[in-house]
Order: sequence, then structure tokens, then C-alpha cells
Amino acid sequence: MGKIICEKHGENTIAFISKYHADNVFNNKKHIPSEIINIHVIDKQNAFNGNYIIDPILIKDIGIRDFKINFQTEFGKYEKMFDTLTPVCSKCWRSYKTT
Repeated sequence: MGKIICEKHGENTIAFISKYHADNVFNNKKHIPSEIINIHVIDKQNAFNGNYIIDPILIKDIGIRDFKINFQTEFGKYEKMFDTLTPVCSKCWRSYKTT
């Protein structure tokens, strides 16, 4: 992970989320719990393990099953997903998903 400078929270940890959710965070929209999907990336070498937040449209477009991606065998899916993610302040993200 990395750091981001947020106008509201200052220096903070980055959360990587889909553009759909990032737009909602930036526009102070209310979240819809069923649209927040946590995808777990499994990497045998532990370099890319992690959880990423995407939306139902993206999960369908990429063809992700069982809410996980195996980095070694499904690299194409990981690449497509990661290319669509937007970095946001983790405190802004937490605030969005709790409203």
C-alpha cells in the first residue's frame, strides 16, 4: 500500500476501490451495501495478496467468481481489475461505507 495526501484528512493510507465507488466517495453520495464487493487476491509469492473493493458491474465485466482472484492462474483478471481501481484516502472510504 502507499500514502495519499487528502484535503480533508491529510496524509493517509491509500484504499484502492473501483471508479464507481471512488466517484461516490468524492461526491459524498450514500453507499448501497449490496454494491460493495470485496475481492481477495491470492498470490503464492505473497507480493500481491490483498483485498480490493469493486462493484457488481465490474465483477460481471471481468468475470470474477467466488470473490477471489488467483494471481498466478488468473493474471488477466487481476490486471483488468487493477487497471480500473482508483486510489482514495482510506478515512474517506471508511466514512463513505459507514454512511
